[in-house]
Amino acid sequence: MADVLSALRVMLRVLAIWEDLELRGADPAEDYKEGLFRRWADAQAKFKEVSAVAILILPREAADRIEVLEQSLANDDYDNWFEQIQGNSAAVTTAMTWLVDHAKEYRS
Repeated sequence: MADVLSALRVMLRVLAIWEDLELRGADPAEDYKEGLFRRWADAQAKFKEVSAVAILILPREAADRIEVLEQSLANDDYDNWFEQIQGNSAAVTTAMTWLVDHAKEYRS
């Protein structure tokens, strides 16, 4: 569970930075943008890796939340980049909040 939450936290950080950049109309240096995309890709890869195991070992309700998030993140049916940032942010926040609220139930 900790690995899932860790990956989600990194994803939220990157999404918050992207949202801020969009709202400010900022155009940071290419290496900074590439670094953000790398952090996102790494966190998403970690989430996919650990969520596969989490789905197998966590109770069904928690596994369902993780699966819904996986589906949401795979959805690219957005009209623009900012809408995608907001959609992903809402999905990650919803899943993370629920998992944190219920984490004590799943400690072994």
